[in-house]
Amino acid sequence: MVNIYDLDAGKDVDDTCVAAMAVLNPAKYKPSLFISSDESKTYGRAAFLAKIVRYSKENIPVAAGLPSPVHNYQNTLVERAGLVNPKKEYFITNGIDYLMDKIIDSQEQVNYFSLGALTNLATILKINPELANKINLIQMGPSLDSIYRKPGSPEYNARIDIPSFMYVMNTVENKKFIMSHAASQKYETSNKQKLGVYTKGPVAIALKESKNKIHNLFYQHLLAWEEYLHNKGDMKKQVCSIMYDPLTTLTHFHNNLVDFAESELIYNNALL
Repeated sequence: MVNIYDLDAGKDVDDTCVAAMAVLNPAKYKPSLFISSDESKTYGRAAFLAKIVRYSKENIPVAAGLPSPVHNYQNTLVERAGLVNPKKEYFITNGIDYLMDKIIDSQEQVNYFSLGALTNLATILKINPELANKINLIQMGPSLDSIYRKPGSPEYNARIDIPSFMYVMNTVENKKFIMSHAASQKYETSNKQKLGVYTKGPVAIALKESKNKIHNLFYQHLLAWEEYLHNKGDMKKQVCSIMYDPLTTLTHFHNNLVDFAESELIYNNALL
């Protein structure tokens, strides 16, 4: 079975972590394709993923997915920080056709790690609804109502493209979710996030001091993310990137990281 990683890389750092995990241990994570979502006009997200793959020297295809229907990004954070130049990276520009024809259509079953919006997958299933039976969806998000920090508001990966989210929910039968608050636990004695990577923390220091270029790129992206949040007005002393997407990915490869339960999906009014 092949693994597809649908990532909105290039802003928050947790997608970078997943891409790094997959390319540094391809025997375990078996990436058949990285495809970007919530894409910018410059294809900066796909380019950033392509750079990570190039650093790894693995032969993993990278494709540019679709932009979100609510955003109109001219470029990406990693471009503005000087971490990637889309003109210097190779990736497949027509990611939807490649994903549909070369990957999903040729397989009996596909693990689809959706770590952002569901725009790409919904588009494919609207063209070929019969492909839905091939999809094992592992979705980062959404959140349980009243637990999310904005009561009554959908989690980001749902609200960025609500029609696509609802379409996939009603089309794909085999699906599991890692609710966003599952990664937001804090230490009892402090306000620090257990799955937060901090620029002055031991993980970041190890990434900075590593001789691996992918680790160094991860660290540089973390610095750019911290600067972005400060410039945005989030002046917390301990800004971090919470590893939502890595946790979502790891639950498929390691048992007992989180507790799963079968449940009926009931949507609040924000999604209807």
